[in-house]
Amino acid sequence: METPAFPCYPELEAGNRITLPASCPSMRSKGCQSASFQLIGDSITCHDYQEIKIQESVQLLDVGSIPRSMPVILMDDLVDLVKAGDDVIVTGILSAKWSSDVKDVRCNLDPMFIANYVRRTNELKSGIDIPEEIIKDFELFWAENRATPLEGRNKILKGICLLRFLGYSR
Repeated sequence: METPAFPCYPELEAGNRITLPASCPSMRSKGCQSASFQLIGDSITCHDYQEIKIQESVQLLDVGSIPRSMPVILMDDLVDLVKAGDDVIVTGILSAKWSSDVKDVRCNLDPMFIANYVRRTNELKSGIDIPEEIIKDFELFWAENRATPLEGRNKILKGICLLRFLGYSR
């Protein structure tokens, strides 16, 4: 008789632990009724993985303020793209992970970011050339929306979402 196999995945939110199920998740009508599981040796798939910590830019904070930070998970082709001290732009999914298990200490959810794009911006700081007409359009837009800045922001977001929708529908 063939031994049923099923995949188990690490939970990023639980510190990459693999939690074995309490019972067999077999799709058969009665399941296999087992609660004893073994790892199949040649079935492991590994991915490049790196955890970095991003922090608010100190230059943008008030004197005496402490910069906030957040862990960011980089996987596969994003690993080793950045090094300590780099200025970065990161896009991805905001999630949370359980704080480490310490006896008699309340468990908390700490924010974390699962990256799907990372770009170093060290070299971008001085090399950006914005045409004068774009600057004037920008200033005019915000002059028209000065009284209602949230509505101005919503117009920009609506335009971005519409462009994304049109871009993906082709």
